[in-house]
Amino acid sequence: MPDKRASDLALQNVLDRLAEGRTAALERLFQFLAIPSISTDPAYHESCVQAADWCADALRDIGFDARVEPTEGKPMVLAKWRDPADTNRPHVLFYGHYDVQPPDPLALWTASPFEAQ
Repeated sequence: MPDKRASDLALQNVLDRLAEGRTAALERLFQFLAIPSISTDPAYHESCVQAADWCADALRDIGFDARVEPTEGKPMVLAKWRDPADTNRPHVLFYGHYDVQPPDPLALWTASPFEAQ
């Protein structure tokens, strides 16, 4: 059975690190939210490309080799851990959408749908 004190200390270390990085994490999130990546509207195709580039850059910043791959539709982001010799890492597949729903009707919004409040 794991030592409860060691587990509590490890958890506190994680929580402290999250608290220290909170402001920077929120700034990154707000930058990402500001990209109007509405994939269903052809007028926003370049914004979808911008969002894919943003995701790839963010993954590179935390240690991944990441690239944007064009498709017949919107681009996809592929990433893998930078150090292939590090075989102790588990394999993870993350599937997510970086595009957003259309914000229409805009008249019903009380603030911009692409700005954090």
